[in-house]
Amino acid sequence: MQAFRHVLKKLTPLEINIINTKTPYDEPLQIQFDRGFSQEGDCLVCTITTLVFRESEMNAQEKSFLIRYTLEAVYGCDETDMQEEELQETITKELYSYIRLGVTSIIGAAGIDSISLPYSI
Repeated sequence: MQAFRHVLKKLTPLEINIINTKTPYDEPLQIQFDRGFSQEGDCLVCTITTLVFRESEMNAQEKSFLIRYTLEAVYGCDETDMQEEELQETITKELYSYIRLGVTSIIGAAGIDSISLPYSI
């Protein structure tokens, strides 16, 4: 299996979606990540969609609070000894600070009272 060393070249928000019929002040939140990775030439393209919603609505079709935030990150890659699965986990953890900042900015811009997201995953 081919492995890569990665350097972030470009970071682009692709989607921001908010549903807020009731702000979850002191309710536990669930954070879910849907990741996609593809190799394009000498670049690795990572698309991460982050969903933040009430833990109590985890299985609900319609949620009363939902933030969907999608980022696309393009990495320049060189071969190294890091395996693909490890690289994907590492990139997700690296991008989390950008995701957290983006979600926090969205919350402020939308006039939603502050909610707490974990500092790390």
